[in-house]
Amino acid sequence: MLIKVLVAEDELPLLRGIKVMVERLNSNFEVIMCAKNGKEAIEFLKGNNVDVVFTDINMPLVDGLEVLDYVGKNMPQTQSVVISGYNEFSYAKEALKSGAKNYILKPIDQQELVVLLEQLEHEVERRKYEFQKNVL
Repeated sequence: MLIKVLVAEDELPLLRGIKVMVERLNSNFEVIMCAKNGKEAIEFLKGNNVDVVFTDINMPLVDGLEVLDYVGKNMPQTQSVVISGYNEFSYAKEALKSGAKNYILKPIDQQELVVLLEQLEHEVERRKYEFQKNVL
């Protein structure tokens, strides 16, 4: 099963790095959109379904909390993860309140990401199974 991912990050080298890392560490994940800000992410999400959203918190135009809020209200099947350089509890608390599944710090620890991708994969599979079971 292919897991479709959107990554929202305003630092372009980091954006490309996250895409490469996610796809290299777990071949079931494909980054189908790299958004340079939250506005771009939400515009894409309005017309496309994704399984997982990785978002920075601090971005221009629309921040990551607004992206999380949009996903939470409009895409209940989608898993959200915050990637942030801020090691402050208040950011993590807000992210989790807005529906984030996890909060990981930059620079990203590869082993932590491997474990997180496995967890996300199982959760996406579980949700798709539950959805199909309820539809049939």
